[in-house]
Amino acid sequence: MLTKENIDSFFNEVILGSKQIILSNLEIIVDRYLAKPDYRWIDMKFSPVDGKDHFNDPAHGSDSIYIWIQGRALEALASGAMYLKSHTNLEQTKPLLEKVEVVLRDLLDHICQVRRQNSGRLFFTMTPQGEPYKLDANGSREIFKITPKDPYNFSDLFASKGIYSAASYLEDKELIADARGYALNVFDAIFNDSFISDQQQLDPKNPVSPVEGRYSHGSFMIQIGMAALMVEHQKDPLGVELGLRVIEHILSRYINIGSKWENLEDYDFVEFIDKDANPYEQHGQILSDPGHSLEFVGLALKFTNAVRRHNLATDTQYAQIQQIESYMPDILRRNFENGFQPQIGGIVKLFDLVSRTTVHKDMPWWSLPETLRAALECWKVSKVQGQKMYCLDVAQKVYNAYRTHYIKPETNFVAIQARSADGKVATSIPAVPDIDPLYHTGISLIDSVEVASEAITSNAWRT
Repeated sequence: MLTKENIDSFFNEVILGSKQIILSNLEIIVDRYLAKPDYRWIDMKFSPVDGKDHFNDPAHGSDSIYIWIQGRALEALASGAMYLKSHTNLEQTKPLLEKVEVVLRDLLDHICQVRRQNSGRLFFTMTPQGEPYKLDANGSREIFKITPKDPYNFSDLFASKGIYSAASYLEDKELIADARGYALNVFDAIFNDSFISDQQQLDPKNPVSPVEGRYSHGSFMIQIGMAALMVEHQKDPLGVELGLRVIEHILSRYINIGSKWENLEDYDFVEFIDKDANPYEQHGQILSDPGHSLEFVGLALKFTNAVRRHNLATDTQYAQIQQIESYMPDILRRNFENGFQPQIGGIVKLFDLVSRTTVHKDMPWWSLPETLRAALECWKVSKVQGQKMYCLDVAQKVYNAYRTHYIKPETNFVAIQARSADGKVATSIPAVPDIDPLYHTGISLIDSVEVASEAITSNAWRT
């Protein structure tokens, strides 16, 4: 249990432990990329459990390109490069930074090239040559052509964010403008309800097909990250407007604020709503993904923190931000308690808000670093001492669970993707079989390091 006297020690542990994870994973990502110069895709096709390489696997090996991974990798590599410059001894890490920049430039060029050959668009599954394909009921590939009239999708979302982040790091003004336009098209599609999920079914335990009359918050939540990038990198006032709009959409439609849904607990976060903006109920269940709920908290506070740091909001917008920030510690508490399994050390995938029981007991890795960021950001904005200490308690619990159960030095600090209810490695595929290219793990940890580093250098919180 943290006390006021050992908070600094915990912050230092987060900073040093995150450095191990970030540097080790960056080395793996860039070295695997540079080992195959003609492939030109991020290769995270290996097992973090036993190190077995899956590059030649017939089902999910080198012929299967997951654009979510590639777009996320661009953003993660750009974030990693900035981390190396600001949080390490650059004299020691300069060789790694040089490799990261080489890979970032080449991957960025390649993704932009593939996008051009597909009418400016991308898709969840593609061949190494950049041909989009869907999977039929038997898992066979059906190559198709993307047209400019096709709806925007999650691959467009992740790619536009990644391109924008990479172009901003490289100070490529022309590409920044192009990526901004790409991202604004995605925003428009989300707001006018023409956005679709392009995720293909890879794991029977994780159904991803759209259900008529069921509406997810997912695209809105992820685009909070794009708004934060627009604010952080280019001090773009439109980013403030868009970020507030997507956050307010989620707060008003997906979270039980003010006991508007009497059958749910205050601050429960529903995964889906129906056409009337009520919790989507099926078979007597109302599902919540605690990890997504906690990820929302971290992304929202990352955004408001960036707006405050660059002083970009109007008085009206600052009032909105203050209200948003006031909700976040309570949202953190409710959804952490819904999902965290203290005996096993993980956060369950799905929780039923009606019976208050777990529906999907697998515990993916990504929700732990996302919750670390959320908890530290909540600690930063909370003004109540008891609430602040609760936030740090959450941060310590998820950090310890992550370090103890998901990553180890013998696996080069690469996280296993999921654990089952008994704590063993699960065979389920969270989204794709490829390993995370430092997106959830890296960006969340880098943001956590920012909060911890700022806290250590400031005496304000100790008074």
